[in-house]
Amino acid sequence: MKSILGFKILDSWQSIFSTYLFIVLQHILSSKFGITNKELIAGGLFNIIINLSILILIFNSFYQKEKRFIYLWLTAMIPLLIILPISIHIIFSEIKHVISLII
Repeated sequence: MKSILGFKILDSWQSIFSTYLFIVLQHILSSKFGITNKELIAGGLFNIIINLSILILIFNSFYQKEKRFIYLWLTAMIPLLIILPISIHIIFSEIKHVISLII
């Protein structure tokens, strides 16, 4: 299946693994942003983009889920369902933080 832009749409397992990869990258890279105003804005935008990507990948894994390995899929998805509200909170708090830095 192809997306609107012509790229291949990830299946459920690829979305789950990509989500875990983004979570690890977020925890590694988000502490590396500096202390100047421009660096803090860049870090905030990075956190907004990576958390939006995490949300999209979680929703895609629901949409693309297979019926065969439902118990294994649920085992992999439970931690992501716990992270879902945290990711939403990070998005809104980073938007607020970036706006306060710009103004």
